[in-house]
Amino acid sequence: IQTESDEEHSKILNTKSPLRVIVNLVRLYAMKHQLAETNSIKRIQRLYEMGIFSSSFYKDIIYAYDYMMVLQLKTQANAFGRGKDISNHVDLSNLSTIELGTLKSVLSQLGTFQNKTKNDFGVSE
Repeated sequence: IQTESDEEHSKILNTKSPLRVIVNLVRLYAMKHQLAETNSIKRIQRLYEMGIFSSSFYKDIIYAYDYMMVLQLKTQANAFGRGKDISNHVDLSNLSTIELGTLKSVLSQLGTFQNKTKNDFGVSE
C-alpha cells in the first residue's frame, strides 16, 4: 500500500488517489463511447450494458470504487463525529486486518484496470 511520504503521515492513505484512477479511466471510456452520463457508477453500468466491460471487469471495478468510497466516507464520518478536520486521508493503523487485506486487494486491481485501459486505447509504454 502506497502511503503519504512524510514521516507524520507514514501510515496514511489518501483515498483520492485510487478513486481518481477509477474515475478517470471510466471517464475515458465514456468519452470514447459518447456516453452522456456524468455519474461514475452509471457510466460503469452503461459501459457494461454496451459490452465494453466484461462481467468480471464490471464487478471488480464496481467493487473497488464502492470499497474506496465507503472507506473514505466512513473515515470522514468518524472524523466529523470526533470534531476533527474532515479529509480524504485514512489512517491505516485504524483498519482491521480484514479491511487492510481488502484494501490491498482493491489497490492491486488498479494496475489491472490501467493495463486494460492502455490495451484498449493502444497506449504502449
